[in-house]
Amino acid sequence: MARLTMPSMFDLAREYLAHRRKLGFKLSSQGQHIIAFARFADRVAPGQPLKTALALQWATESKSQYRGYLAARLGALRNFARYCATIDPRAEVPGQRLIGPSIQRRTPHIYSAREIGLILRQARALPTQHSPLHARTYATIVGLIAATGLRPTEAVRLRLIDFDPLAGLLHVLPAKTSPLRQLPLHTSVVRTLQNYRRAR
Repeated sequence: MARLTMPSMFDLAREYLAHRRKLGFKLSSQGQHIIAFARFADRVAPGQPLKTALALQWATESKSQYRGYLAARLGALRNFARYCATIDPRAEVPGQRLIGPSIQRRTPHIYSAREIGLILRQARALPTQHSPLHARTYATIVGLIAATGLRPTEAVRLRLIDFDPLAGLLHVLPAKTSPLRQLPLHTSVVRTLQNYRRAR
């Protein structure tokens, strides 16, 4: 019986990235890591499956010794390893935190209703000598972020055509790993945005 020839790690990486990008994932920095690992694997262990030891060897051979960066390199391979395991059952998925966390996140601050009210009052009190809409724009953006959970970058990129008052929806453009999506709006938010649009 003829033995099946496994594709190279580089071919697997290209197939995986093409598949994920068709689904809308950009994978820019992760894609670079995966391609770099695939070239390394084909050079160091040609024809071998993706193993945790090989992934760790590649991740820790970086010139940078910052553990967060090394962990991010290893983390970039995790979903690719799952993909490889569907093709070759010998493939291993590296465990999480083998090197440590990839990102040291600060504890988020959840604004209270009182704090949001204070920020809105301060925004409405901004000087308007350059534009009568200056203070109103800031107050509307802050209120919209508080009401919808939008990222600040998503809120400032919104266009007038992204607001559908009849359906009570906001069309949000893709950002980072978030795809194009529609957000349902509370009636109070719809009213505020309609008033702001009329003012503009």
